[in-house]
Amino acid sequence: MRFFVEDPFSFYEHSGIDYKSYARVLVKSVLLQQGKGGGSTITQQIAKNVFGRKDFWLLSTPISKMRELIIASRLESMYSKDELLLLYFNTVSFGENLYGTEKAAQRFFSKKSEQLSLTECATLVGVLKAPSYYNPRRNSENATRRGNTVLDQMVKYNAMTEAEASEAKTPLVLKYSPAEKNSSLSGYYKEFVKEEFEAWAKANSNAEGAIYDLEKDGLHIYTTLQPNIQKYAENAMVRNLERLQKSMAQHWESSTTEGGKEAFIQKLMAQQPKVKQLVEQGKSPEEIETFSKRLPPENIGRSTRALSHVSRVIRTA
Repeated sequence: MRFFVEDPFSFYEHSGIDYKSYARVLVKSVLLQQGKGGGSTITQQIAKNVFGRKDFWLLSTPISKMRELIIASRLESMYSKDELLLLYFNTVSFGENLYGTEKAAQRFFSKKSEQLSLTECATLVGVLKAPSYYNPRRNSENATRRGNTVLDQMVKYNAMTEAEASEAKTPLVLKYSPAEKNSSLSGYYKEFVKEEFEAWAKANSNAEGAIYDLEKDGLHIYTTLQPNIQKYAENAMVRNLERLQKSMAQHWESSTTEGGKEAFIQKLMAQQPKVKQLVEQGKSPEEIETFSKRLPPENIGRSTRALSHVSRVIRTA
């Protein structure tokens, strides 16, 4: 049983490029100014999903389209139509940062894709038109309506009987499995390793002379990171920061009991060598504050500069 996001007959007949669709888009978008997009075949969408698009400034769209046409033509020469459909459904987005029918089946129905019912299959296919609008969890009515449209289309193209479609038009029942929360453990370290690898890869090409791709080449990278120790270290850091925050809050409250924040700031400022020098010169508090704001950072002592910044932050609190 097959589901389609374009005319099934044209998909099995064209060689990756649907010239009729391009002609329709040209007439509606350019000549009639109706702003109708589309025209891309499933194979062209595969090219976009797998290889992505690059920024070519004002020529980004035409260059990307031409690139996808060429890739689509080559894909058609290498794979069968059923293989292309499988590749499409393994790379297309179902929203919620989900790619591929297997992930979507697990998320919305807690099943493997091969265990999905006809109703559930039609629902997932319907999601592809607009993943947010037809999201089965957030917009159940929209998803059900769109799934029924998919079933009607299957009847139209003789992929099933009306009786089968009518039986499949049942209320949608989800068994939603929330996405597993990926731990941010050592995220910064992983980014550091990634940068180190990219620098190494530029200087050490592979056997074909190309630069290694971290995401696609199936590489194994070993580091000195020990997850359990790293977890304990990061938990200890969080606990210590909480302790320091509490200590700072208590110190701040005790230091500002008399006179409030402004008095505390003035007390700290008066202890700075530069401020003492200005006071000795007979400058007024207003002149000292104005003078300090005019000084470039390199002319202000480190402690005075930091204190000035703290002062500004406190006054806006």
